[in-house]
Amino acid sequence: MKPSAVLTAAAALHEFSLGQVSAYCNGDRREVQEVLDSFGRFFDDADRPAGADEERRWRVADMAALRAEIAHDLAADGQAAVGGRDIRQPSQPVLSGRSLRSRLLLAEETLVDCGSQPSAAHRRVMARTVMNYLQQVVVAARPGGLDWWEIEPPGPLPAGRDLTRNDWGVSRSRIATDVALARMTACEAAGETVAIDYLIAAAVETRQLSTSNEVDRRRLTRLLERFSTLARELTTPPGSESRATVCPAAPARLLSAVAWGRACNRVASDGPAAAQVLVDLLKGIARSRLGAVPRYPVPLYEVLGRLPRGQQRVAVYTDLLDLLPRHFEIALADHIVPGALVEAVADAAASDHLRAYAAVIETDLVRSPFRSDAALIGQVAHVLQNLAVQGAGSDGGVVERTDRTRVELLSLAGVPV
Repeated sequence: MKPSAVLTAAAALHEFSLGQVSAYCNGDRREVQEVLDSFGRFFDDADRPAGADEERRWRVADMAALRAEIAHDLAADGQAAVGGRDIRQPSQPVLSGRSLRSRLLLAEETLVDCGSQPSAAHRRVMARTVMNYLQQVVVAARPGGLDWWEIEPPGPLPAGRDLTRNDWGVSRSRIATDVALARMTACEAAGETVAIDYLIAAAVETRQLSTSNEVDRRRLTRLLERFSTLARELTTPPGSESRATVCPAAPARLLSAVAWGRACNRVASDGPAAAQVLVDLLKGIARSRLGAVPRYPVPLYEVLGRLPRGQQRVAVYTDLLDLLPRHFEIALADHIVPGALVEAVADAAASDHLRAYAAVIETDLVRSPFRSDAALIGQVAHVLQNLAVQGAGSDGGVVERTDRTRVELLSLAGVPV
């Protein structure tokens, strides 16, 4: 086995066990071990100690030096290098169109399979494997025009550049969607964050892909569902780690849970329109600063501005509108976070009621010892019921309207109704 194959696999994985790097480069374990021992100067032991049933793990200590060694080894064999900018690229594609599409399919199936992989370490390896496939595809489809490191996370895809030749039948949006999913998978598994602007740009590429016939509908739906799951994980506001303390971020976590729950239902049922749902929701999260909690707490009710004749512009949790008696004056102005937070124009009486409703729910949420999305939604459904009963005297329809909302909320929480 050529050392460059093992070293390239190690560079792609960053942190690995013998079994993982052997599987990655399709090599014999004994031969791979010999290469790792011979080039041990490039690796350190991983921070976490190996247990009785766990293989020893290494990590790359000097990536630049390792890539230089890979380039030197490949150049010595007369091959094109993949490890440094000063080494020539192949003058002709090394993959056929059929092989290119096969690698794309394998990359996309791996991305979807990450959703059922409970091990964060394994999800990170799978994400790096996907990036390896995608780098091979891009270099093959754009020989001499794009280097593999130009699509390596965490950087964005090169702006304004075609990633593949038109005659390969692979669009920029498809590559961009797959690269984004690989990056999101790796960041989620590592507990890292992803900028909301990056998620929005990725969702726009996914929306573009959904308007074409390049990917069959079943696989596109699975990719969209995986995208929405990862985006939800990466944008959910952090909560308190202790059950004994209050959680100021609980109202924002509720808004996030309700918005994503409703969006995910639409992703599963609306087909091509689902990608637009994700774009709109991510833009709403950016606008509302949900992703900036707890630095900027997002309340369930907030006055945005005062208008003539005592009216106010308010931002309010969507489901509170059902509690208002019909004789109050309120007009919906905009969806701030689709499915969770709206902007409305309300008279003084309506504004006072909404403020009171929000205060009751926020107090209940921040003091609760339960932090899961399902628990937060279940709590709100219970409080909404109590508030509806209290307000039924001035509008008999309040209870009926609120019951419909409660049924939907409980279904989002996974409670049979």
